[in-house]
Amino acid sequence: MTRAEYNERFLRETEGDELTPELKDLFAYLSIDVLSQKRFDGFNEEVKKLCHIFAYEALLRHWRMFNPEKGEPYPYFVIIIRSSVAGTWCKYNKPKPRESVKQKCKDCKGDLRKLDTTIGDPEGIRHDQYCPKCEKVWGVSKAMMTDITYKHFKHDNDLT
Repeated sequence: MTRAEYNERFLRETEGDELTPELKDLFAYLSIDVLSQKRFDGFNEEVKKLCHIFAYEALLRHWRMFNPEKGEPYPYFVIIIRSSVAGTWCKYNKPKPRESVKQKCKDCKGDLRKLDTTIGDPEGIRHDQYCPKCEKVWGVSKAMMTDITYKHFKHDNDLT
């Protein structure tokens, strides 16, 4: 069904201001049509089914708010479907949490430990790490997450 045919059929079905079975079929067709677009091919099948269900429910909730004087029905309902799909995808397609990777010292390849350096850094921008093997402190900026500098110190739980 083309966009013009959909617009014409929707306007014909909504003349009585009732939710008819034909109008429900039209919404179901539209949500399936939008979800079969190439941009949604990477979706998991279960998530795609949930997206279809929630998009259909959103169409049933918002169909009466459409004003024919302000525009065509097709883009209005496609925006509703895409918004519903975006919300459903964000809710049910959670990325897997990354496993924490231990950072290694660049000199001796020993494991680094976190060091409390909030004394001179009240905003918490610095995340210094201590290598117990070679007794170096590696400074890492939270914003850049790159190594800035390192400094030697004797390990007595005091940075000064």
